[in-house]
Amino acid sequence: MLEYNKGQVAIHPRFNKLITSLRTAVENGGGQLDKEVTYLMIFLIVLDCLRIWR
Repeated sequence: MLEYNKGQVAIHPRFNKLITSLRTAVENGGGQLDKEVTYLMIFLIVLDCLRIWR
């Protein structure tokens, strides 16, 4: 992981699970992860993938 200006970071593509987790994470407004919404989003993404695959 490389740190850049303005708090941005670069993550190597081999960490694809971390990148996916960060993209699907939902913040609750207080700076904390809203796990219920995050799990629901992951479920809906998997459901969409299954519909497309079928």
